[in-house]
Amino acid sequence: MLSRPTILLSALAAFTSALPVDQALEPRVCGTINLPSTQISLQQAAPDTSFSNTAAGDLSISLSQSVSNTGQVINKVSSLIGFTTPPSGSYGCTLGITFPSNNPFTNLSGVSPTLDVYTVPSLPAGAPTWNNVQKGSLFGTVTVAAGQSTTINSESCGSGLNFVIEYAGWVTGAGSVGWTEYINALNGAGLRGVFLNFNC
Repeated sequence: MLSRPTILLSALAAFTSALPVDQALEPRVCGTINLPSTQISLQQAAPDTSFSNTAAGDLSISLSQSVSNTGQVINKVSSLIGFTTPPSGSYGCTLGITFPSNNPFTNLSGVSPTLDVYTVPSLPAGAPTWNNVQKGSLFGTVTVAAGQSTTINSESCGSGLNFVIEYAGWVTGAGSVGWTEYINALNGAGLRGVFLNFNC
């Protein structure tokens, strides 16, 4: 004859094993801010060269353009920015940018760093380069400024959260702007740079 503690333990084990799989103990984190998982430089002067993913390195992003003797914009340097697809059921995906006043970007020219952000409908089969990354529609425009935090735009949280960011087309002067992406992974403090926010 089984003792009462043994019967209770057996019943508890049977109940636990009957729980649905989706009742996993690992909690979902909602209201999450993600930094890019892809940050690849696209350089007009090296159109078929694939550069390293700085999201897996020093987290730096650099954008620039030069001007020829005839006044034409040349040697643009853009950046392919991509994010890991949020968990199924996520919603309210917004692309934002923030620069604390005490931790500003570097601006090497004095030209207003107004940036255009374009969607990227699909990534190339090979390594991303200036020539094979196709920009889609204009997603938003933002002027980078110390102390600024703003939403660039929002879209569905499905796959394809990739963008090209570069100097705005109407900016005809030479310029260079850069920053280092950052967030404190433990408490979310110190956010700096481009980020994706989503809920679930």
